[in-house]
Amino acid sequence: MDKFNHAIVPGVILLLLFLFNANITCTEIVLFCIVFGSCIDLNQKLGKLLGHPSHHLRTFIEEPFGPLLVGVPVAFALSRLNPLYAPCVLIPYICHICCDYITIHSVCPLAPFSGRIRRVGWLVAEDKGPWTAPLSERWVTLALAPPFVALAVLKAVQTDGNLFHRVFELYSQGPV
Repeated sequence: MDKFNHAIVPGVILLLLFLFNANITCTEIVLFCIVFGSCIDLNQKLGKLLGHPSHHLRTFIEEPFGPLLVGVPVAFALSRLNPLYAPCVLIPYICHICCDYITIHSVCPLAPFSGRIRRVGWLVAEDKGPWTAPLSERWVTLALAPPFVALAVLKAVQTDGNLFHRVFELYSQGPV
């Protein structure tokens, strides 16, 4: 799936999960969704450097053992700062892998323990089909973007509201 879906899908889940929790801000949720939802694809650059074939640049980080071998240790380390950071690491990471597995392409489900490649998925990848394809991943973006924006605004007003209030107060005071 595309980078938007990798951030929007876990964003909707995390915003719904933490909508009324003041211990985590909308900014933190969005940052976790970008880093652990979208930026995981940067490992494909590593796949190119390692000489993987062009049809399969993914490394084990984007396979089902990735969250266990990478995500859980990172979630544990970050949960020492704030316990709510653990699900903010794992949910986007796992959503990324699930999104990849429903899009048609080659995967290595048992990497790094096996090099066996399988073709999975049923959604047409964004760059491989027409925009109007009935099972295109673009429809996921269109369906989830409005709820994501609405939930992000609600969460931002709730947790980051003090910031907005202070900015409004400073603006209403006029020039200093």
